[in-house]
Order: sequence, then structure tokens, then C-alpha cells
Amino acid sequence: MQTPTTASPRGTTLQVLGDAAFVACSWTWCIGMFLPVLLLRDMGPWSFVAFAVPNCIGAALLAWWMKGSAGSGRFVHTHRSAMVAFSAVTIAFQSFFVAWFAMRLGLTDPGLGVMVALLAGALLFPGNLFDDGPRRAFSLAVLGASVLLLATSAWQDNPVQAWTQLPAPERPAAHVWPLLAVCMLGFGCSPLLDGTFHAALQRSASGTGKPEFALGFLLLFPLMILGTLAYGAVLLVLAATQGLSVVPANLTTVVMVHIALQAGFTLAAHGAWARHPAGGAARLDISLGAVIVGVLLAMFGRVLVGGVGVDSASLGMVPHEVLYRAFLAFYGLVVPLYVLGCCLGSLGVFPHAPGPSLPRIAVLVAGGAIAATFYTRGFMLRDTPQLWAGAAIVLGAGLAARWLPGPKGKGQGVA
Repeated sequence: MQTPTTASPRGTTLQVLGDAAFVACSWTWCIGMFLPVLLLRDMGPWSFVAFAVPNCIGAALLAWWMKGSAGSGRFVHTHRSAMVAFSAVTIAFQSFFVAWFAMRLGLTDPGLGVMVALLAGALLFPGNLFDDGPRRAFSLAVLGASVLLLATSAWQDNPVQAWTQLPAPERPAAHVWPLLAVCMLGFGCSPLLDGTFHAALQRSASGTGKPEFALGFLLLFPLMILGTLAYGAVLLVLAATQGLSVVPANLTTVVMVHIALQAGFTLAAHGAWARHPAGGAARLDISLGAVIVGVLLAMFGRVLVGGVGVDSASLGMVPHEVLYRAFLAFYGLVVPLYVLGCCLGSLGVFPHAPGPSLPRIAVLVAGGAIAATFYTRGFMLRDTPQLWAGAAIVLGAGLAARWLPGPKGKGQGVA
């Protein structure tokens, strides 16, 4: 297997498109495939703008932050452990999400069989994802299949009509602003720790990654989340008129196949990267363990949520939505703290030595513990204005931690 260590020579338009499809599909998680549905229910259409704009721009900017393959390589070398942890949580999150609605389908539902087959297929062939030719071809095939599935869903379900029948949002429109603040933090920082992005950048057809990331996140990925907006409107209307829960299992079979396809791609990509971070020797495969954790959380979700004293019904959620939102805290709280406190020196933004150290981690943990209170109120209790305080604490703690000695004391960062 070729390892993602060396930038490819300037490639053809089709190769650039293949790399763009790879990063777009790698970033189409259970966040982009379901969170817009919950936000549309809670805060209405403007919540999608608050979600989508920082998401697309934050991911696209990675190629500019890294300053090419060499800069990406240095970043991965410094933050490899954090990036492997990022992949582990991401694999567990996708596994939890798929298991959540698989459990609700029942063994006789045809969508379940298709979904299991797609996930198994993706996990059986992860090594090909970093061989340039197969990776690009597979990515284009997956992207094309998802676009076709989303178009079929739109043709069958008429989301335009559903859009005119949307129930009133459960929260005031002003709640979109604190949501935007957290989305800017989360989507601005999370792409930096995504190892699959760095692998694509280091082997990009253009040599810089800029056209691939621009095309992937300013055109291809927006198509995917616009598809989410379309089937989300249909689900919300069905939930309001037929008394259904806003859960993935109530989506159509066509949409479920799209979700399974993209979740399988994400599992395979992150599993492949975590086994060979920075193109190094194979490491312990975290994929299976992370999948097991995610599935167990789904299997025992109701017991876990009730066991910690959370009454999900009083929050207007099913128990698994509580766990889904808890996963989101990793990307909106933990990742921004680490990036702000330990990574800015790697980007040449500040002259402090990059990387984690005990003093930095102590400040980040303390700040995170305080911010978690406000994030819990904002995301779990849906008292969204509380997110203002949470985001401010994350920003303050992260920026304060960078002034503390790094792993080698204060020094110059890696530009």
C-alpha cells in the first residue's frame, strides 16, 4: 500500500476531482447527515446557514493553513496522538449512529440488510483508500452513488412541498447566533485533526491541495448537506403529522442506503489512516475497538442515559439523541480546546512551541470542565444562549494555554 507521505505531481482534472470527492465523502459524517435535521426542528432554516457556512469554509481552509505537503507532514508529526484519538472517536460516533437506527429497523427491514452489506464491504477493503488510483475511483463512485440516492429521495418525497409545511421551530430564531459561535469553533478547528484530510493533502494531484479542498468543500460537500436539508424537511413534516419521533430510523430506505454508504466510507478512511498515521509503520488497529464501543453505546443507550439521571423525555428527545449530542461535545468543545492551546504554533500563528504539555493540558481540562456546564445547558437543555459563555470559556482557556511551556519549553513554532 502506498503511504500518504509524498505529494503527487500535478495531476489531471479527473485526478483533482477524485481527491475532491475523497475529502467530501470523508467529511460526510453522521453530523452532516443528521444534525441539520435536529437544528431545523429546533431553530428553523437559519440554523442550517449557521451550520453549513463555518463547516464548508473551515474544511476548505485546511489546505491554506498547512502551506502544502511539507507543512502538513510536520503538523501530523507533532499532533499524531491527538489525531489518532480524533479518528477513534469519529469511528465510534459513526458506529453508534448506524447501530442506533439499525436497532430500530428490525431484522426484517430491507434497509438493514443493505446497510450491513455496505458497512461490511467498506471495512473489508480499507487499504485501497490511500492508493491513489483506487482511492480516487472509489471516492468518485461513492459520491456519484450518494448524489443519485439523494436525487431519487427528492424525486420520491417532494421536499419542496414539505418545506412549505414545516412545523414552527421549537426555539426562537435568535438562538441561531450562539449556535453559530460554537459552529465556528468546532468546524474551524476539527479539520486540523482529521488525518484523512492530511493524507489527501499530502498526496493531492495538484501538489498543494488547494483546488481539491476548494472543489470538495465549496461544491461537492454542500451538495451532500443540501440533501440532508431536503430529507430532513420531509422527516419533520412526517413527525409532526403522524406523531413519529425525529430519529434516523424513520427516514426512507433510499436515504438509509446513502447514510450507510457514507458512514462506511468514513469508517474505512479513518481506520486506514489510524493504522498508518503519517505514513509510518502499521499501528494497533483501533477500528474494531472503536466500532465495538459505538455499538455498545447504542445497545445500552437507554440504560446509560437513565442511569446518569437524565430524563430524555422531559428534554423532548429520545435517549439516543442525548448520546448523539454528547458526541458532538468532542468536536465543539474538546477539539477546539486542544487546537487553540496546542496547535497554533504549528500553523505559524503564534511563536510558541506547538504540542501538548502537562501545564497546557491542566489549563485545558480546567477550562473544559467549566465550559461543559454551559455546553450541557445549551445542547442538552436546549437553552442555546448558554453557549455564548461556553464558547467564550473555550476560546479563553485555549488561548491562555498556548502561553504555557510546550513539550520542549517555549520556542519557535513550526510554520
